[in-house]
Amino acid sequence: MTFLKPLSVRFAPGITVLVCVFLATGTPAQKTTPAETQAESAESHLQKARELFQSKKYGAASSEAKRAIKIKKELAPAYVLLGMIHHREGKTAEALRDVKESLKYDPNSVDAHYLYGILKFEERKFSEAHDEAVFVISHGGRFPNAYTFLAQTHMATNRYFEALNAFEEALRLTPATDDNAARLSEQLQALKGWIETTEMRRDPSYVKPKLLNLPMPSYTEQARSAKIQGSVQAGVLVNEEGRVISVIIFLPLGFGLDEEAVKAARRLRFTPAMKNGQPARFWQRIEIEFNLR
Repeated sequence: MTFLKPLSVRFAPGITVLVCVFLATGTPAQKTTPAETQAESAESHLQKARELFQSKKYGAASSEAKRAIKIKKELAPAYVLLGMIHHREGKTAEALRDVKESLKYDPNSVDAHYLYGILKFEERKFSEAHDEAVFVISHGGRFPNAYTFLAQTHMATNRYFEALNAFEEALRLTPATDDNAARLSEQLQALKGWIETTEMRRDPSYVKPKLLNLPMPSYTEQARSAKIQGSVQAGVLVNEEGRVISVIIFLPLGFGLDEEAVKAARRLRFTPAMKNGQPARFWQRIEIEFNLR
């Protein structure tokens, strides 16, 4: 799963700009107190850590975040950033510890609750993950990723209509020029197709498709480094020729593996479903496994 985009752009405002404004309006520059200097230094390290994180220099980003915390222990966003780094490294226990530390200093941090929800989702604690998604949205985190995450908590528990509403809101908030817009639109259409064919999948007069091949999905370097294993649960629409023409993800793994699962799913081949002796389109649920060897 791709997440925490808002955090990456929430840089603290620089004090230099404020000083320039004061000088321009003729107001004498105020003498900086030691506490203000210390706070500015901590924020400077945090901003540097965020920039390094954006550049995927996680080791250096971690060092800068820790320097910020050493200067200002209660700097909650620094703990969130450490949690993000540990999450990218597959260190769930450390990430959870970081998030809890952040919430100790800022109980209403949208970023901390968002990351906490992701970590709970990956632990397959979907109810807790759902509650965190709701908290984020209700406390001002009305960004596309928050609604996508809410949709994923619904998908994981087969609440497809609720997921549809959340995906629609995510798409509404996503600029048409954003790369995610096309992906969200495709997921929406696939989910609508899955919902509309619920009765078809229960109809005993259909002979379901049978799998003919098993293409191996590729591992991403990020997932391999984090030692991520498990299965992506998905649905595929098999056409009359036994080819996959649409894929929907019900339970993702993240770390780039969902995209690889979709690629592998599209290479699957089936005998087509049959209805009254004629080939027919059919939505089939599948699992795509990722195992480190």
